[in-house]
Amino acid sequence: MKKRVDIQDKYDIRNCPFHLNYWTRCLIEDHLINVYDNDIFLFNQMFDENGDIDEELFRRCFRYTRDYCTKNKNGIHRMFSFFRAAFFENLRKMDGYDERMEKWYEETSAYLRAIREDSED
Repeated sequence: MKKRVDIQDKYDIRNCPFHLNYWTRCLIEDHLINVYDNDIFLFNQMFDENGDIDEELFRRCFRYTRDYCTKNKNGIHRMFSFFRAAFFENLRKMDGYDERMEKWYEETSAYLRAIREDSED
């Protein structure tokens, strides 16, 4: 079944009488929420208040959370509550992820070198 694009919603985004945060706009354009959503101001506020988070981490968690919510949209009762909880949980889990992976890689490499050296003796 071909997904119907509601052209009116795109028109409403351009002429929205209040500021739409970039990230809120992304959720609207991805059809996760619409401009008539009662929680649109809460999405705006959540994204505006978290501008001090590392930009790459923020983007990564946003995309991951958005994609998950999109796939499971029919099973989510209140999108804002679910998105907020999932987004902050993802931020918590992914904060420092790159450093932990780098440390794991270094430890694994050292372990493998030690095994090779032992087998050569």
